[in-house]
Amino acid sequence: MSLANARQLFEGFNFDVAIDGGGTAKFSSFGPLRMNISFSVYREAGSLLPIKDPNEVDFENVTLTRGASKSRLFYDWANSVAMMTVGLTNGAMIVPQRYTKTITIYQKDRKKQTIQKYYLHDAFPVECVAGDWDNNKDEAVFERLVLTYRYYVVSDV
Repeated sequence: MSLANARQLFEGFNFDVAIDGGGTAKFSSFGPLRMNISFSVYREAGSLLPIKDPNEVDFENVTLTRGASKSRLFYDWANSVAMMTVGLTNGAMIVPQRYTKTITIYQKDRKKQTIQKYYLHDAFPVECVAGDWDNNKDEAVFERLVLTYRYYVVSDV
């Protein structure tokens, strides 16, 4: 007879998030993964139908919510980006390449099998909200982590 049951950490978290293949955290939700493509509209002489051509693409920030990690890597990364802003020049935030990371998000099904992978390239945190601190928990808790990035790639497993 066992006196205690082993605690299953991260039971309800179905998104594993890794920084450059290194440190990981688990989150319960992730999104939106949204791409906006602007376009130009013009008409050729005599045409009744407009011609539309793509111009620029923009990827909206991604929000990871309700997460936990046994590591401080995500906090340290967000803090390093925040400390870098002390050296602002003319109010413009310059993000050196060493602060950007490739983020891999593994989407899990209910059986904890990976069903999809998302890669966010040249990402860095723009918002990091710590959860409530509780001495009964062993993990670092995140309420919200917002990432910006240059582009994403989605792949099957």
